[in-house]
Amino acid sequence: MKSTTIVTAKLCDDLWALILAGRKRYEVRDESFHDAQAIRYVSATTGNELGMFLLGEQFSLGRDQDSRLVELASVSPDRFHRLFPAESEGGPARLWVARLIGPTNVDELFGEEL
Repeated sequence: MKSTTIVTAKLCDDLWALILAGRKRYEVRDESFHDAQAIRYVSATTGNELGMFLLGEQFSLGRDQDSRLVELASVSPDRFHRLFPAESEGGPARLWVARLIGPTNVDELFGEEL
């Protein structure tokens, strides 16, 4: 038996396009990834499944590292701060980051165990 964690997250379709193009290589969230092996994306607009990616290194950074977080998120500073308001504006004190390794699916994750 194998224990595998897959997190599901809503994502704007334009960010999905950046992931597929290889221009967005890290996922930044306001909650921990809980050492998940994969992330399953659903469209924030339609709710349709977009796809699944393997997750690599996971870590958190404090908001004093916002410039680094903006870079990792691959979005403009304005968009980043709309998504993640400053702590003084009610936003989180830390953000979690996971490296996106590459596309996957349930068959690949579980291999012969299915």
